[in-house]
Amino acid sequence: MLFCKDGNFKQFLIKKVPVVREKYLPSICGFNGYAHTVLATLFRDIITPTVVYDREILTLNDGGELAIDWLYPKSKGPQSLVTVIILTGLTGDSQSEYVRETVNELFEKGYCSVVFNYRGRGGVKLKTARTYSATNIEDLTEVLKHIKSKRPNSPIAGIGFSMGGTLLGTFLMSSEQEKNKHLVTGILISVPWNVKQACKNAESSWLMRKMGENLSHHLRSVVVK
Repeated sequence: MLFCKDGNFKQFLIKKVPVVREKYLPSICGFNGYAHTVLATLFRDIITPTVVYDREILTLNDGGELAIDWLYPKSKGPQSLVTVIILTGLTGDSQSEYVRETVNELFEKGYCSVVFNYRGRGGVKLKTARTYSATNIEDLTEVLKHIKSKRPNSPIAGIGFSMGGTLLGTFLMSSEQEKNKHLVTGILISVPWNVKQACKNAESSWLMRKMGENLSHHLRSVVVK
C-alpha cells in the first residue's frame, strides 16, 4: 500500500520500487506486531554478520562524547562518494542487528556508511549529565558538520529507525537543515508518527508494559554505567 502525493515522485516509486505494488503476506509465525518484532530481531541477529567499523570518538561542544562508526566502501565508484548516516532506535547502536543488516547492504552497493551512536550508547560512557532524545538535534548537527569536514564533497543521506527516524524527521524540518542543507534526502523507517498515541499504546496491555520495562532497563543502564 503506497501513500504518496500524486506527482513525479510517486511515479518514480511505482516504476523503480515495484515492491510497493506487491501484496504483503506475513509469515504465519508473525501473527501480530509483537511477534514480528521478536522474530525479526532473533533471525537477523543469527544470520547477519558482525561489522568491523572504524570507530571515531567525537567530543561535543559541551564536553560530552559519543562514537561514530564508519564503514568505507571497498571500491571507488559513483556510490562511494555518497555518505549514509544511520540513526538507530531508542536502545540501539552500531551492532544492533537491523543496523548491521543495513550497513552490510549499503557496503555491498558501494556506499560509505556512518552510524551515529547516541551519548552513552555503543560502549561509550557518559561524560556529562545529558543523554539524548528524539527532539533535540544539537548532537546530530555536530555529527553532520563533522562528517562534512571529513568528506566535504560527499552528499549525505540519512536513514532513521524508530526513535532515530523521529529524530531524523525533526532535523529535516529544522531551520538548521533549511539553512545549511546538511542532508540531501532521508528515509524514516518504523517511525511512531503519533508519539502521544504510541505512549498510550505502550501501556495498553501486559505485553506492551513488559516491553516497556525492557526498554527502561536498557535506558537505565546508560546512566548506571
